[in-house]
Amino acid sequence: MSSSSDSSSGSDSSTLSITTRSQRNPARTAVKRQIALCNLHISDLHFALKEARAKRTELNAALNATTPFLAKLSLEVICEIFQHVVDARDPRDFACTPPQFVIGRVCSAWRTISRSSPTLWRTVVIRFDNRRTRQPKLLEEWLKRAGQAGPLRFYLSIATPKGVWNTAPLECSTMVLKLMHRWEVFECTEFLAMAWHSPGPMSFPRLKALSLRYEPFDYNYLLAPQLRSVTVYGSQPQRLRLCWDQLETVKLHSVHVREARWVVRQMVQAREVLLDVHCEGPLPPSIVLDPAGAQKRLPHLLTLEIRDDAGRSLSGILLDIVVPALQTLTIVTRGQNQAGGTEWCADLVDMYRRSITTGESMLTTLTLKQCALREIEVIQLLHCLPSLTSLDLHHAISGGGMSDDLIDQLNPSNDHPGVCILPFLRRLNYSGPVKFDADNALFMLSERLTWGDNRAKYKALFNKEAPVVQKIEEMRVEYQNREYFREGEFSNPNGVGAFYERKVELKTKGVNFDMVWVESTRT
Repeated sequence: MSSSSDSSSGSDSSTLSITTRSQRNPARTAVKRQIALCNLHISDLHFALKEARAKRTELNAALNATTPFLAKLSLEVICEIFQHVVDARDPRDFACTPPQFVIGRVCSAWRTISRSSPTLWRTVVIRFDNRRTRQPKLLEEWLKRAGQAGPLRFYLSIATPKGVWNTAPLECSTMVLKLMHRWEVFECTEFLAMAWHSPGPMSFPRLKALSLRYEPFDYNYLLAPQLRSVTVYGSQPQRLRLCWDQLETVKLHSVHVREARWVVRQMVQAREVLLDVHCEGPLPPSIVLDPAGAQKRLPHLLTLEIRDDAGRSLSGILLDIVVPALQTLTIVTRGQNQAGGTEWCADLVDMYRRSITTGESMLTTLTLKQCALREIEVIQLLHCLPSLTSLDLHHAISGGGMSDDLIDQLNPSNDHPGVCILPFLRRLNYSGPVKFDADNALFMLSERLTWGDNRAKYKALFNKEAPVVQKIEEMRVEYQNREYFREGEFSNPNGVGAFYERKVELKTKGVNFDMVWVESTRT
């Protein structure tokens, strides 16, 4: 009883002491109350600010909906945007409406801006057809909108329905010719009208790129000091009077092989050359080649593509030139026959060896299309081109296509350790039938990937330094024999699963290996 009363009295005394302390500090209590009120006010302000920001975003969206975005931009910025739209379109796509007209159809404001901006109309794209009365007016209006100054880029085409031979209207030809001093680019890959023939001197002070289909007229482009790129469709490009020695890009389509050889010897400044040659028809009497064995040095040539019928003309071209700076070579033979043989492979190796002895750069990219070589011939060729970093074989191997023989030659851990072809190869593309073991291809890629770690073992085994072998970062195979993945190891689902597991593992280490089936084509 006494204990209970003692406890009660103790509790009362404690409460009394706290109350007493609180009463002694009234200022502290008041400050705490004010802080709580401030925190509540701040919380309310945060909520109001959040609501105000949301409302502002909503109002901005409503404002943008009533005012077009482009209306806020200056006229110069709008013209620059329209210019990008015009430049992004391929001017050789004559099936599409020119973007200048598409822009003008959006609204009256855009139409006014488009028609009053001369730079938008300096790329002239017209396909001539039988509408003889309308097209001269169209061209006249187009040139009027392009202004009285500035360079002009002409991309002209002529519709030639089957059995019908058309030319550009004479009036149009005259208008374009009067502006030759403003030409920067001129392309017309169809037959031109007689009005274009002018035997006298013609000056083209701004002309940089020219693309023409040959006609039996003597065109004179000698007075074109800035001309650097020429594309000719026809069998006698020498009839075009050009300063071949100043050209950097030359593309000759459907030309006689000996005429192509004549042109190649003239262009000492060329950096990119495409030769689409054939052996049909007599050689023009005006063509005189240098004596056999007199090779032409092309010190600046970086890219060379030769398209040939069955490989019959390749040897003559390859034996003619020394290309110390050549980096990219493409050969398309469009089928192989007995007449063509494979002699050009030896001539290619000969050209390569002549070139690397006189220059610092080496061939790094090789593309072979439709060459129909035997696999052993491809291997022998690649043995002689050790500097390659990129290889594309598109229907280049005859018979059953790529086999384990080529895969093994790429593997530094083959029957002759450390001896493999293309030690610097980083990218390999192949199209055609295949008969190699997919697991063997994965093994080859894995061995090249880890070869750097195995070099010490190689030195210990053979008591000599191991050669440098780069990993292949990308290998893509497009195979045509559909039954390939239905036979052998891939007939078992477990084999397919194991293959893709190894494939994914290689990808995590920076090696991409793709095998896809595609329709059998010869393009």
